[in-house]
Amino acid sequence: MRATALKGYDVMVDRGSLQAWQPNGTAYSVQLIGRMDKEWTEAYRVIRTESTGFSRFHLDPSSKSILFTCRAGDEPTDIDAVMDMVEALVELANLYASSPGPAASAG
Repeated sequence: MRATALKGYDVMVDRGSLQAWQPNGTAYSVQLIGRMDKEWTEAYRVIRTESTGFSRFHLDPSSKSILFTCRAGDEPTDIDAVMDMVEALVELANLYASSPGPAASAG
């Protein structure tokens, strides 16, 4: 058995950067803070693709932001719940990208 060095990821959502980018306030973007490399981006993509609950959260790696939509008429407390989902997705991507893949544990 070989020892595998784990990459630690600490990407976080900057809630203070939340911006509505449609006049009716249904589309939003939020900035991410922390190291995002190819492995982290792939982890995010896999989790988002495999879970319908996360499918509306589009990652833009070049701007380090996540874009998403809400329903017209959502209250601010609804946006808070959506932001909690964004944070959960980012944390899952941190964990997934930090863990060794199947190839790393073989051998």
